[in-house]
Amino acid sequence: MGRRGTRPRRPARASPARSSSLPRTPPSGHPPLLPSPVLQEQLMPPSRFAVAVAALGVTLAATMTGCGSGTTTGSVKAGKAGESGSFTLLAQSDANEKTALADIVTAFQKHYPNIKVKSEYVPLGPSYVQTLRTRLQSGNPPDVFYVTPGSGGQQAVLPFAKAGHLADLSSQPWSSSVIPRTSHDLFYTGTQLWATPLDQVVAAQVYNVDAMKETGLTKAPQTLDEVKQACALAVSHGKTLYSLGGANNQTAGMFASNLAATQVLAKDPGWDAERAAGKVTFKGSAEWKAALQSLVDMKNWGCFQKGAEGADLAQFAPLVPSGKALAAIIPVSSIAAIKALNPKANLRAYPVPTPAGGRQVLYSYPGNAIALSRKAAGNGAALKFLEFFATGDGSPLYAARSGGLSTQEGQGKKPVTNPELAPLNGLLRDTEHTFPLIQASWPNSEVYEQLGDGVQGLLIGRQKPEDVLAAMDAAWTTR
Repeated sequence: MGRRGTRPRRPARASPARSSSLPRTPPSGHPPLLPSPVLQEQLMPPSRFAVAVAALGVTLAATMTGCGSGTTTGSVKAGKAGESGSFTLLAQSDANEKTALADIVTAFQKHYPNIKVKSEYVPLGPSYVQTLRTRLQSGNPPDVFYVTPGSGGQQAVLPFAKAGHLADLSSQPWSSSVIPRTSHDLFYTGTQLWATPLDQVVAAQVYNVDAMKETGLTKAPQTLDEVKQACALAVSHGKTLYSLGGANNQTAGMFASNLAATQVLAKDPGWDAERAAGKVTFKGSAEWKAALQSLVDMKNWGCFQKGAEGADLAQFAPLVPSGKALAAIIPVSSIAAIKALNPKANLRAYPVPTPAGGRQVLYSYPGNAIALSRKAAGNGAALKFLEFFATGDGSPLYAARSGGLSTQEGQGKKPVTNPELAPLNGLLRDTEHTFPLIQASWPNSEVYEQLGDGVQGLLIGRQKPEDVLAAMDAAWTTR
């Protein structure tokens, strides 16, 4: 849900102080580029294409997070859930004014016929952020509304909590079991819980299995050496191994972040804490430099499509479903958007490749959530809706609708039932090999933007890895 638009590239700079503790309204960016009309027509009618591309952008929203600490003073604890009453819900929608939540609301009301839900779906991106901010600041908040974890994103939950807009959920009977240990600081300040996750976001390399067979690639590469060989094989068959949206700092940043997971977090899971303490820097990290250098190596090996540096979602999205690219490194919930472009696509998700001899790891984290407004702290019907996700059918239904994983599956409490995600099952059950996004604990969204923007600089040769890392260090102090 929600996505951050791309914007012109620029060097790191200090941002002016914000006038509000609420997340900022996203900057305007250039209009999205359009795909080849022939390819678009082959895949689907233009309206369906636009919706599918928008949906792919939605799944990348949770890549912009950050965490907070301490305790929010003057907070109000939520009351008890009830099976009657009414509440209002505000959430983001795609271009067709539909969202996975709409189906869940219908199912919820069948379970609880004495509860009435008044739902409002606002177009994703700036419209939703501005609508939510206006409602909160005017003292007319929705009872329940969509948020993302942490503090670095435009609709991140912790700034809303700090501003006093949310009810504390820590007294709910399900509160101690709904957030995985590794994601605690993205939902809590001290002992106060501020949101309920809708699903578990897992990032992986998602392959078009039929395109793999056409090139003779018998298995997804597990190491960077195997990536080099697979890239050459794909090129020899007129394809590329990876689709990359270098002009979209969300898709580009996600690709680079996954490389960092395998080369930074795999060696030092506590690296972010060391950066926060000032003990290390991005530019001074050999592992971070190696992660970005591996992206440069992939470019030199021919792993990306022609024009990857200028590709936005509209160019990036169709390549895997059409078979022109074998894979993309994306959240697995993007599979639903890919299949909307080509319902016949045969897809499988695999862990991201590591350096030779490296430890295989996986991003797995609660990526979408709903919060309860402070004014609705005593609304039992609204609390029943949050409980529906925490302990009932809400998360499995949402995962089935979005193509992702339920919180139970993503946290290894239940086996993965989607065969497209089966290759991830082993890692999901091993908490020593799963992490939240490395950017999840960064102090602001600017650091991640510099990473995403830097990918384009690396692809065109305008920047070196150390230049991107220096810009990320400079952005670390931006508030």
